Amino acid sequence: MPSPRRAMPLALLVAAAATSALDAPAATAYQCGPGGAPDVAAKRCACPAGKSESTDKRGTSRCLDAPRSAASSKASGAAATPRCPSDMVATPGGAFPIQGRADVSRVAPFCLDKTEVSVDAFARCTAAGKCAEPDAYVERDPDPKWRIACNWKNPGRGEHPVNCLDLAQASAYCAFVGRRLPTEDEWEWAARGGDEARSYPWGNDLPNAKRANVCGSECAADVKARLGLDFATMPGVVDPYAQTAPVGSFPGGATRWGALDLAGNVNEWTSSTYQAGSSNVVVRGGAWDSYQYTSLFTSQRRGFPPALKNATIGLRCAKSG
Repeated sequence: MPSPRRAMPLALLVAAAATSALDAPAATAYQCGPGGAPDVAAKRCACPAGKSESTDKRGTSRCLDAPRSAASSKASGAAATPRCPSDMVATPGGAFPIQGRADVSRVAPFCLDKTEVSVDAFARCTAAGKCAEPDAYVERDPDPKWRIACNWKNPGRGEHPVNCLDLAQASAYCAFVGRRLPTEDEWEWAARGGDEARSYPWGNDLPNAKRANVCGSECAADVKARLGLDFATMPGVVDPYAQTAPVGSFPGGATRWGALDLAGNVNEWTSSTYQAGSSNVVVRGGAWDSYQYTSLFTSQRRGFPPALKNATIGLRCAKSG
């Protein structure tokens, strides 16, 4: 990782992936197991059909049998598909092994926002007096909070995802619309396509300009022009947006059940604690500044203080089915 990138405040989102295998030796981290092959370049196990990658607390990745979900198992009966509002996607329940844990997660049917919450949507909550305003955009900002990339009060950003808000503000918005933040398990189940165990929300192919908003040359050029700093970029991905994009701008990145932007644009708060004894909260999804393929994996998890406000973190809401 280039040293200028390490020194930049947004890079903390990459550096805090404490349970990932990114820094482990390839021979140790990617054992993969029967039928699996280590894909060292992409830093993951390429697993055969019927198996999914699972990473333990030591950062060792293996291909394990993917549990049959209630969504696809005719023997156990199809899980009920919830009835959801038109701006949400219906997600049947199921079970899967979640990274860094020995147990199997079981998810009940639920509804998930089709897109990330926009600035205009969040403004309705602040106008009603139910949400505190996020940190606002400033044109020039040497502050490590990087408010030059905040969308609140940023001209022309009404349809972009609201960012620069903490966990309490995200939770307040979801409560305002009669919803809640998704749990980490719900978020991953939706992103991985249930028992399809997708590496990325759209499947197993690498990111491109039609699938996710990440940091290509357009992002690096913008940071260079604004601050004179060098940003690393994701190989072969150039999209039209130097920072965030309007929500839902990448239909090629749709999940199995139709949710958009679960990889890239902004990371998303969940309601789950990062690990036992920690006050940090799980954030999922990768963002507009992501420059590593691994940042967009459906199994990638990060933990941050609930009071953190960052230009790469936003939200979407869920609702029990």
